Amino acid sequence: MLYEIIKENSVAFFLGLWTAGLKGNTPFDYIVKDPEVIIFPNPATEETISIESEKTIAHVEILNVVGQKILYHEPEPSNNLKIDISMLNTGLYLIKISFDDNTNITKRIWVK
Repeated sequence: MLYEIIKENSVAFFLGLWTAGLKGNTPFDYIVKDPEVIIFPNPATEETISIESEKTIAHVEILNVVGQKILYHEPEPSNNLKIDISMLNTGLYLIKISFDDNTNITKRIWVK
């Protein structure tokens, strides 16, 4: 399962809508949480970024904001990896991380 639904009682995020102070059993009491993936540093100020994940990473794609593939990296299966981003210009990028269970997640990274 790509996403896990978790219960929140005070502040919730649901389908892109921010709500505050809701309590009880409304649809807004649930938020979507992605698999634990940490990308650092972000914003990226160094020549590499590190990715740490609870799941085994199969491959990583870096896309520009219009969806063009800029970089593809297929490492040995691992939960931790470093990616050389020295060829990237300053700007916002999407990083698509695919896992060995055929799920994936897309996050944003900022390169300075």
